[in-house]
Amino acid sequence: MAVGIRDLKNRATQILRAVEEEGAAVVVTRHGRPTALILPIGSPEAEVYVLAHSPEIVSSLREAEADLRQGRTTTLRSYRRRREV
Repeated sequence: MAVGIRDLKNRATQILRAVEEEGAAVVVTRHGRPTALILPIGSPEAEVYVLAHSPEIVSSLREAEADLRQGRTTTLRSYRRRREV
């Protein structure tokens, strides 16, 4: 579903109810161009977005990527052995 900003302003409750009850994604447009996306909070797309933009997760991913580039890795077997000690 796509709605213009004015329509969203005038029908916000109705549109959000459709998102919640039907699981519908809503594209918000300005002058016919997409500017925002409203997703049901439990949707996989919403989860992906939140995870990709969480400062803690983004920081951890960058750190992990740096470790990989610099060869700071270990095998699962080695990790498990160290954890048993």
